[in-house]
Amino acid sequence: NGLVLGMKHLFPKEGEELTVDANYFGGTNTNHSLYNTDFYNIKGGAVTGNELQKIDGSGKMRHITAQTDYVKPLGAKGKLETGLRATFRHVENRNFNYMFDEAADQYVLTSNISSNYKNNESVYAAYASFSNSIHNFSYKVGLRVESSEYNGELIQTGQKFSNTYSA
Repeated sequence: NGLVLGMKHLFPKEGEELTVDANYFGGTNTNHSLYNTDFYNIKGGAVTGNELQKIDGSGKMRHITAQTDYVKPLGAKGKLETGLRATFRHVENRNFNYMFDEAADQYVLTSNISSNYKNNESVYAAYASFSNSIHNFSYKVGLRVESSEYNGELIQTGQKFSNTYSA
């Protein structure tokens, strides 16, 4: 599923504008797989063993981005540009791996090869730049700052991971 929203405002002064954009994308998935593996001692020989494996999985994700930009002309040739951006991501993934137990005549969960995790990520950014020209010399100076945070968790064990970054 997805949704995109956008708005642009033009001010009376030529070249001055404000834009706002937002995007959303999300979805879910499921997967079911059956594997039948035959074992051979020699190439072209008889089957010496067999293994049955089943994987059941599901997941979901959300991705949201919001951004705004502002442009303001200054004087005859100058221009100020500023903007803000925020991004949010959420992912969950569950994969349960089962091996067939002939003695029990059923599939048995093998948790050490199952993979179940979720994570959240947030990124924030802001920028400002100024451009102008003096006679035949043009220049542009700017600054951008960004901060991000990542949090993950292994669902089966509750083990958590995180990372932050700022620049």
